Amino acid sequence: MEADGVIGSTPPKSEHKGGEHKRGERKRWRTLQQRIERARELRRSVNHAEQAVWELLCTHPLVGLRFQRQLAIGPYVAPFGCTARKLVIEIDGEADPRRELLMGQLGWRVLRLVADDVLRDTDGAWRQIERFAGERP
Repeated sequence: MEADGVIGSTPPKSEHKGGEHKRGERKRWRTLQQRIERARELRRSVNHAEQAVWELLCTHPLVGLRFQRQLAIGPYVAPFGCTARKLVIEIDGEADPRRELLMGQLGWRVLRLVADDVLRDTDGAWRQIERFAGERP
């Protein structure tokens, strides 16, 4: 038995008459399910630099900030995100102007770290994260 609104449940049923509204709801539901599954896949395939940053975020908590892995933001999935301060940390992410524009419009700030730098100098990477988290927009 599946509960309404629970991930993995059936798409919401519309109380409105007319197929167009139902199709729109089902499409949004499928899109959400696809984003959730993509985030799960990305969590399972973490590279060494991402694992190092995740361990830093877990073992060196920033006061009042909680980061999540593979956070869905609009149509994109950010490697690490803090919803309280709208912070994103990316590792070796290629600059994508559309992605940056959308995240900026939604109020998110992005820190890009180079994977080799993270692996070579984790303390330096942590200092960059601390500075970034401490900055106010």
